[in-house]
Amino acid sequence: MKIAASLWSADLGNLSADVSRSEHYVDSFHIDVSDGRFTPTLLFFPDLVADIRGRTRKTLEIHLLTCDPQKWVEPFAHAGGDLIIFSPEATDNPGTTITKVRSAGCRVGICLSIESDVTAIRDLLPEAQLVVVMGTKMGMRGIEAPSPKALQNIRVLNQLRRRNRRLSFEIEADGAVRDNTIGLFREAGADVVVPGSLLFKGDLPLTAASIRRL
Repeated sequence: MKIAASLWSADLGNLSADVSRSEHYVDSFHIDVSDGRFTPTLLFFPDLVADIRGRTRKTLEIHLLTCDPQKWVEPFAHAGGDLIIFSPEATDNPGTTITKVRSAGCRVGICLSIESDVTAIRDLLPEAQLVVVMGTKMGMRGIEAPSPKALQNIRVLNQLRRRNRRLSFEIEADGAVRDNTIGLFREAGADVVVPGSLLFKGDLPLTAASIRRL
């Protein structure tokens, strides 16, 4: 199981220290970008991402929790993002956003909310390198258990890629990632989890080792 550490749960007053101490234990850093409109929070911005880029060589996943995600692709790509994740329902033309992500030299991530099912993004799957399945409502945290629908969405995605060789995306579980839920995500077919407080508020080396054993 791969680890994409959620920097939302890091020490935001000393972010560079948490990036440095966790870099050895994670595969990537998951950076939520929220505009206060698409989700009811305000999080991260290009200059901060550029500073993080200067402190790590790990993959930076930019999760655009924004309206009109296509307008934010280039600023975050220039800041050092490697993979741009967006919600298709946030734009009138997901294809245009995918084209912008590719033109910016980044990999494409598609986010599936708990309000949606896989049919909503099925036509986009051949274009994606990563599909993020939300276990909770976007912009929320502190929830202990994932939605049963999220686990079902992961199962369906896993079945689809097994049946179709054109589909080569990884499945990432985001939200309600706890020590007692990671096994559920793994069993459903997830390849990556996005731990936040589980990683940064506990014993980081021990937690990371426990996740990787699954």
